[in-house]
Amino acid sequence: MQGAPMKRAWIAFGCVAWTLAGCAGGRTPPPVPESQQPPRNVVVHLDAAPRLNVDALGQPLALLVRIYKLRQRNAFEQAPYAAFLAPQAERDALGADLVETREITLVPGQRLDVSDRLARDTPWLGVVALFHAPAAQGWRM
Repeated sequence: MQGAPMKRAWIAFGCVAWTLAGCAGGRTPPPVPESQQPPRNVVVHLDAAPRLNVDALGQPLALLVRIYKLRQRNAFEQAPYAAFLAPQAERDALGADLVETREITLVPGQRLDVSDRLARDTPWLGVVALFHAPAAQGWRM
């Protein structure tokens, strides 16, 4: 009869272990904080018309596109157009919200997909297109 209590003890141990294993299996891990999540992949599709930015003679010209990585969007949305014509004015207008600027020259008829990674603390992209001014050797908005 000594084997019966031992057998019951093992059965009880097995039931307890099975129950505890079931309790742990239903738990979901806590969500990862936004700041610790991996960067997101983004793609900006640029599609230039064949007659993009035509000059006085009807010739299409290139376009300068700037893509801004931003921490917040408010300063970008409120910036005057002149702020994007000079690098220092751009930095002054966007301040600490500006993380990175990327320039792309887009030629008439060109299609381009610009891939990038956005860190979680940089959730905004701003895009500005600067057109060549036919009368002057510069860019205009």
